Amino acid sequence: MTTFGITPSGFFLKRYEDCKLELQASIRGLFGDDTNLETGSVFDALINIWALREADLWERHQAAYNATKPSSAIGLALDDLLFISGLSRFAAVPSSVYVTMFGDDGATVPGLFSVSNGETDRHWLLSNSTIISQNNAVAANVHVDSAAAGVYTITLNGQSVSYTADGTETVDELAATLAGFLISAFGSTIYTISYNTTTDVVTIQAADLHTSFTISLVGNLSYDSIGTLGLFYADVDGPTTAPAGSLTTIDTPDVVTTVVNYQPATPGCLVEDDVEARMRRERSYAGIGGATPTTIETRIRAEVPGVSMCFVSVNSTAVTNGNGLPPYSIEVVVSGGLDQDILNKIYEVTAGGPNTYGNVTGTVANSLGQNMPMYFSRISTRYVWLRYTLTYDAEVAFPVDGEDLIRTEAVTYGLSNFSLGRDLLVDKFKVPAHAVPGIRSVAVELAVTTSPTGTPTYGSVDIALGPTQLADFSINRITFVGV
Repeated sequence: MTTFGITPSGFFLKRYEDCKLELQASIRGLFGDDTNLETGSVFDALINIWALREADLWERHQAAYNATKPSSAIGLALDDLLFISGLSRFAAVPSSVYVTMFGDDGATVPGLFSVSNGETDRHWLLSNSTIISQNNAVAANVHVDSAAAGVYTITLNGQSVSYTADGTETVDELAATLAGFLISAFGSTIYTISYNTTTDVVTIQAADLHTSFTISLVGNLSYDSIGTLGLFYADVDGPTTAPAGSLTTIDTPDVVTTVVNYQPATPGCLVEDDVEARMRRERSYAGIGGATPTTIETRIRAEVPGVSMCFVSVNSTAVTNGNGLPPYSIEVVVSGGLDQDILNKIYEVTAGGPNTYGNVTGTVANSLGQNMPMYFSRISTRYVWLRYTLTYDAEVAFPVDGEDLIRTEAVTYGLSNFSLGRDLLVDKFKVPAHAVPGIRSVAVELAVTTSPTGTPTYGSVDIALGPTQLADFSINRITFVGV
């Protein structure tokens, strides 16, 4: 006799047929073996109703049992198990982008100041009130006011460059001379320096586009404008694209004169699904020392502004692994956030633990003031292009907006199914096309480029992505060939 319910071997479900056989046996035991249980009889109808209700209760019992196991729990039950493990499900995060806001020194830009590309209905909102300041600049446009005798000095992070004019120079000559002195003093590794002969403005910009510096002026010099970095979030959760240089429209006129994002937006993400949460919970029990991968991922995502994605790879062996990770080391792969903020947080979480590895290098001062080398890797975006060849079904109408529907389905499918480092499989992209009626067969060609405006080279083969590469999907990079 089969034992149902919770047993030493697990939970055994009593199904509808089992319930029906038991009820039939009970009826015969009460009323005799000759009781009419044939189809259509009163007892048969009652048994079917009771068996369905009982089978439903057994399925609910099984669901309750499964909710106690991380491998099968879903929804709130899985959230409870994550909580017991000291974890929580990652919430949805909007895409983020650092935008340089130009204006007068001392101008305060209010939180929720809005910018856009002027073409879509997506808006980007400033996360916190920010002061445009010569003490927190990533760019400065310096104007020579007049050509008078005297000392002209520009100081960057405490290092001064001066020129003493004798009064015979023109404004244009003074601006050109100062620009040349700055280039000679700083080169191009820390600052990018240029000179506009029409406006007599010397432009000084952080070479990496996001490291702030202080600047001060002496002499007949003034600020044409100062650029200070602001962290902006998209007005919706999940992945939203904004290529470098695309955000130049000011939606809410204020003290800001111009804006520009010199780097592309960091894609956001949707709520962590059950499968991803289970995998992260499993990883939380593997690591080197006390700095588990999940601890590092969670803290960087939660505590470093602008970070929307973080993944940690561990090599706890004595040899370099297949991804090039050295022995006994970790690689923190991050999207968004400022380099130094990330390095500081990695050191805080892993100090005294494993060696770090990655394609971004920097230093963090320890408690003794010594500069400790630290590394992490930036997620590199690969822009996906899809070209569909559709054969239409003569018996089912293809919608008028069918191509747009496929584009939307393909982007949603790609963002949901191709995570960091996952290879792009051509046949998989037939799935979103078949979600739209009126298609008999689909052929797919695939390409990737390193910029959203690159020239794709299509092929019908899968494309491998490296462990730090993330696929980016857009309806603007999906085309069709009809048959």
